[in-house]
Amino acid sequence: MSSAEVNCRKKAMDYLARREHGFLELVTKLKEKGFSELLSHETVLKLKEEDLQSDERYAEMIVNVRSARGYGPLRIAYELKIKGIETEIIDDEINKKKSSWEQIGLMVLNKKLKNKKLEDKEQFLKAYKFLQQRGFDHQDAKKIIKLV
Repeated sequence: MSSAEVNCRKKAMDYLARREHGFLELVTKLKEKGFSELLSHETVLKLKEEDLQSDERYAEMIVNVRSARGYGPLRIAYELKIKGIETEIIDDEINKKKSSWEQIGLMVLNKKLKNKKLEDKEQFLKAYKFLQQRGFDHQDAKKIIKLV
């Protein structure tokens, strides 16, 4: 192993010690630190083979963190897609929380409304738009609003 390879691996391990990173995210960070694209890619590929880097773990972490902050499945899936995570992995992680999306939406909407009831159409539309901006689809938003 050359000194560049050792330094690249060390930097990648430093990043992974702090938190999970997606494959492309880690390659990009290494390139930004001055390592060549080829070296960065090969290093992260080796880490992936050793199961030190995992897009599945990264996606699981993002889904858990973002859903805890009240974001819905559409927004989280979009964010993961931008980060270069495969659609199959995204769908698997989003579906693991399928039973709790309504509860998450209800929690974030109640926090927004401060536990007030929706009294007119204007408030209903504001709540609906809010949920859609947070990443909930049409059907989930309607179900959540009915529960308020």
